[in-house]
Amino acid sequence: MQNTLKIIVFLVTLFFGGAGTALAAPPRQEPPSPPLSTPQLIEAALQRGEIDRDTAYLYLTYALAEPQKLPARFHGTVPWDGTPYVLQLQRALRTMQPTPSRDAIARMLGGTCLSSTGNLPNNLTTAHFYIEYASIGGGLTITDYADSLETVWQTEVDTFGWAAPPLLVPGNLYHVRVDSLSNGLYGYVAPSGTYAGFVGDNPNTPWNEGDAYASCMVLNRDYGYSGFPSPPQASLDATTAHEFNHSIQYGLGALNGSNAPDQSFIEGGATWMEDEVFDAANDNYNYLWPRFGTCMGQYTPSPYPYWITFRGMTERYGTGIAGGGEQIMQDFWEAISQNAASQLVALNDALLSKGTTLADAYHNYAIAVKFNKPCGGGYTYPYCLEEGSGYVSVAGATSVQGSIPAIGGNYTGSVRNNYALNWIGLPTGNTPYDVILTNTASGGDLRASVVCDTGTSLDVTPFPATAGPGEVVSLPDVNPAGCNALVAVITNQEQTGANPSFCSAHSYRLEATNLKTWTGAQSDDWHDAANWSPPGVPDAANSVVIPPTARNPRLTAPGAVNNLTIQPAAGLDIATHALTIEAGITNEGLLTQTQVLTAVAPASFLHLTDASGVFTRYYGLTLTPVLTGTGSLNAPLTVTAAISGNQHCPAYPAGVARCYRLAVTPTVQANVRFYFSDGELGAYLPNDLVVLHREGTSWVAEAGPYLRGGSGEARYIEAQNVRRFSTFAVAPVPAPILSAPTHPITATFTAKEAATRTLSISNTGTVTLTWALSEQPAVPWLSESPTGGSLPPRQSASFTLTMDAAGLGAGVYTTTLHITGNIPAGEWRTLPVTLTVQSRFYLPLVLKGG
Repeated sequence: MQNTLKIIVFLVTLFFGGAGTALAAPPRQEPPSPPLSTPQLIEAALQRGEIDRDTAYLYLTYALAEPQKLPARFHGTVPWDGTPYVLQLQRALRTMQPTPSRDAIARMLGGTCLSSTGNLPNNLTTAHFYIEYASIGGGLTITDYADSLETVWQTEVDTFGWAAPPLLVPGNLYHVRVDSLSNGLYGYVAPSGTYAGFVGDNPNTPWNEGDAYASCMVLNRDYGYSGFPSPPQASLDATTAHEFNHSIQYGLGALNGSNAPDQSFIEGGATWMEDEVFDAANDNYNYLWPRFGTCMGQYTPSPYPYWITFRGMTERYGTGIAGGGEQIMQDFWEAISQNAASQLVALNDALLSKGTTLADAYHNYAIAVKFNKPCGGGYTYPYCLEEGSGYVSVAGATSVQGSIPAIGGNYTGSVRNNYALNWIGLPTGNTPYDVILTNTASGGDLRASVVCDTGTSLDVTPFPATAGPGEVVSLPDVNPAGCNALVAVITNQEQTGANPSFCSAHSYRLEATNLKTWTGAQSDDWHDAANWSPPGVPDAANSVVIPPTARNPRLTAPGAVNNLTIQPAAGLDIATHALTIEAGITNEGLLTQTQVLTAVAPASFLHLTDASGVFTRYYGLTLTPVLTGTGSLNAPLTVTAAISGNQHCPAYPAGVARCYRLAVTPTVQANVRFYFSDGELGAYLPNDLVVLHREGTSWVAEAGPYLRGGSGEARYIEAQNVRRFSTFAVAPVPAPILSAPTHPITATFTAKEAATRTLSISNTGTVTLTWALSEQPAVPWLSESPTGGSLPPRQSASFTLTMDAAGLGAGVYTTTLHITGNIPAGEWRTLPVTLTVQSRFYLPLVLKGG
């Protein structure tokens, strides 16, 4: 069946990519575009430039409050929840300039419960709710609504022990309106209305939140609408459990302020709660699957499918019972409420109370959600999911990101840090082999397990260690016999912050091969079988790892490998011989080659190819002697070239991540072409680079001229007329480089409000940056802290802007913030700052991040 998704509109541009058509294949029929929700249709029109942002906000408000005013082309067919858009619109009101659209939005959001303003003639009081309603559709009755709401309260508050939201209805009741909503809108919770608003301290918790809100709930009067994927009762139950969890979040003060978690936690967590309260509703099946390659730390797709991640990490501790998996999520939200920890740290702390960690729980979940085996028999926690077969029946099986079809093959991919995953299919059959994971990136902490589904159980074999930057870990003697499926599960557990603003993709290579590891037990001779583990000289079928040892290997004859990894602090000298590499190479150590030149012609060093010579696996450097007066060399040249891979020269930590060394005897003048890959280029542009050589304790730029070219793995810069041979670096000319925001800063306050915003600057150069802040003109309502400082190369710093409307009359105030430093004036930054002071009061909300 087609999955129906709840979709959230984000304040960023969404990009959609399509698969290409194979070369020479006939044009394929593209599948029809999936149906869209009302908010998604509005956002799509905004991205196409058909409407502006203020109009998009106005239309979104129409969808919530007055759907009859919304143009027909924006009436979607996919169900959606309103709470995230309520938050979005209230935050938008803070920064919108005074316009008729803004006035209309403020009016529509100022009803009895936000946008619900119509007369509802009937009311019903239950033990915990005051419910207003008119007619009820979908074959349900007001009693069904009341019973569903009471079940939610009894489960989430009375049984689980979550803190009840603040109650402003006389008699300590929670306000609910059952109203006519636009087609597909499940309902929403809002922090403003007759019985809702800012309270500061929730009396139902033993701590002072400082930013708690009493809220109200609006439910759809007709869950029989054909667009809802579940039967009316299941849709109602899922909505009450979901939305009341938002009521609790508001009551904890967890949806406003700088410690608010991402939408994946807010909406994914509320969707997870549906299953805890009404296990048989299963409305959340319709949102599967999340984007597994997107990290937990900054999950930006639709947040609703992310509920399965929380289910997968908590289910083993019990579902629908007090102190079980729900305790993890309860502890998480309470930590957010008390500002005790943020997002990933708060979740890890909550998991620690159950004796595990976020890294462990996420990796175990990654295994469970790949196979989705129901618990029972040999399928046991933490690698099974109680309702796994149900997930697959609705959403289909989860797909691998890639596969290695046969022994001797490999797969290259990437996985983002802050908790994302990859699944790679491995060869099956009866022949054992080694599985090798190489982290080919400069960051990341890759964790892997090989998982065999025997048909009756999952046999999980973890790698002995994680793979940090440039590291190689191997799992020997993997036996695929008896495996219906064999999958490598890889998670990236590098955590860069409690609530990171972005996640980095870290590349890796996974091999199914026969591994040889250098030991140097007898000598430095590559061709001595006793120097290898297991014993035997490598050939083109072997992957080779050279770790740091007392003796680095040296070729005494031609050699061949399938894959080659030189670990940090290790080295390989191929001397004057050829080494062929069939698959790939990772050089984290020192690679050396010597040649004797007898002619004035380009000579390639450390250009390593496969046996056919067709595919180059590693590009080193090329040296061309400059002609002498006779047009030939006066004597043969002995040239030794060495490259330290994936590292900067010790005394120059910038530029391309390679350090080159050249020794030439006798000394001549030569043109030298230095190769590097895009991955080693980092954030630099090729045209910004020069060649530097080491003279004593100083670095001196080659005078040139220069040639630049190539791409991908074979990018190069050539320095001509090189006369001094030593250590070389490819890097920018030494200078500080300021990277800072340039976008305007705007805020709208009443006369007594103030707020702060934190901004970051960085020095991407190679010399310390001295920076300073100033206002032109200087104004009393803006202040900065600090106002300047020194920033070492490749470091970042932050400063805080405080805008204070105290004492200001209504109006618009402007200035310009200047960021200057020891760089050319043309590289200074200016940020326009605008403060609008209004006489009207709007609900104060602090944006996440400032």
